[in-house]
Amino acid sequence: MSGCDCTPEAHYPVGRDRGAKESEELRVIKLECQIVCVDAMSDDVFRVRLQAPDVACPYQAGQYVLLELESGEKPAFSLASSPVNWPQLELHVRVMAGNGLSGRVVERMQEGGSISLHVAAGDAVWQAPLDAEIPLIMLAASTGFSQAKSLVETALAEAVANPIYIYWGAREAADLYWSGLPELWASQHANVHFIPVVSDGLDSDDWQGRTGLVHEAVLADKHDLSRALVWACGSPGMVYAAFDAFTLEGLHKAQIFSDVFAYAPRD
Repeated sequence: MSGCDCTPEAHYPVGRDRGAKESEELRVIKLECQIVCVDAMSDDVFRVRLQAPDVACPYQAGQYVLLELESGEKPAFSLASSPVNWPQLELHVRVMAGNGLSGRVVERMQEGGSISLHVAAGDAVWQAPLDAEIPLIMLAASTGFSQAKSLVETALAEAVANPIYIYWGAREAADLYWSGLPELWASQHANVHFIPVVSDGLDSDDWQGRTGLVHEAVLADKHDLSRALVWACGSPGMVYAAFDAFTLEGLHKAQIFSDVFAYAPRD
């Protein structure tokens, strides 16, 4: 999967070419993992923790896995864990109304035992910035936070000095199911900034934070997008709205990474 199907030109602030990893390192392998626990993070989001076998870590921050269910279905989930925590793995699963598959995934995980994972796919991976002044923008919607979490935890483990802006959008405040974690990062690291955005916040008497669409919050904050690196973690609608708006403000297509560009390409 290749976000935007492009090779970064030398003058864009990308840490390395997306094809820099050898194909041997990028292969997908099947692993039998132990289900450690399933914790409810909200009314409809579950945190699943898994223990992988003791082999070399086969994934990069920002990638996703395919679960192998007994039915033959292979749903995809972003890895919320960073490779620094290998062989521990973490997934965030939202049980969606009208989507029986997500419910079956949680039920299967709650049964315990082991489950087969195909690890890993996706190239919206962590890019080491060339310059410590380059702003890193993590744009997440709903459980897209899981992918952003893997990326941020990897960046913090590498002690990058770049400013990191985490924009997490949700329809309601209750959908920011782990807001305490990015708040903690921001309190512990001067270069980390957390901006939660609630699209239906005007309808709530309790929400006192930012409202509207999450990508519009990025625009309102007047970042120099011509120098930024952006990871967009969410639905095709959100990702393409951000892509169109950000490129009008100077972001080059080589500077934005998302799995959407591969699985839902535009004509």
